[in-house]
Amino acid sequence: MRRILLSVLLVVLVCSVGLAQEKVIITLAGHSVDTPLMQDVLARFVAGKIPGVEVVWEPITDDYFAFAMRTLAAGTAPDILYLDVYWAREGAETGALAPLDQYIAQSKILHKEDLIPVLLDAFTFDGNLYAISKDFNSLVIHYPSSTVGFEEFSSIGHLGRQTQALAPGGRASRTGGGMATPAAWNTLPLTPRSGGRRM
Repeated sequence: MRRILLSVLLVVLVCSVGLAQEKVIITLAGHSVDTPLMQDVLARFVAGKIPGVEVVWEPITDDYFAFAMRTLAAGTAPDILYLDVYWAREGAETGALAPLDQYIAQSKILHKEDLIPVLLDAFTFDGNLYAISKDFNSLVIHYPSSTVGFEEFSSIGHLGRQTQALAPGGRASRTGGGMATPAAWNTLPLTPRSGGRRM
């Protein structure tokens, strides 16, 4: 993730500066939970590396979606901001986002072929790419409905037992599951009791 984030930052920073002779300040905003990572990335890979450029990190503690849409609509958005896949189209439709295609085409660091196609598609609207995914995760579990003996699971342990039953020889070397919900942290204390573990 750090390599992708660094590549995205460098592409945007170098393209943003162009041939400017005076100091350029680029604002970068994201959710405050990313502050330690961003401070580390900026200190190690950006600060002092591009002459005439200063990058300012703006951690957002409010509702990030509301912040992004409000500042995009008002024309006061940061130069670089996190764009969530769930509302990326709304962000692009404000007209305040610049497509990244021409910058990536000129880049010697990052190429579209380096990125996972489905992640490119997620941020491409009307043929223009508006964001590069910084990471991704699985939000669902999929199994064929015709799978014999696979019931809807009621716990992480139940899921593990069901998955092991489907593995060759009835034993899986590794099973897992995940939750993608704002309240998922509430279930963490229950995971070990269900036969699961945090990873």
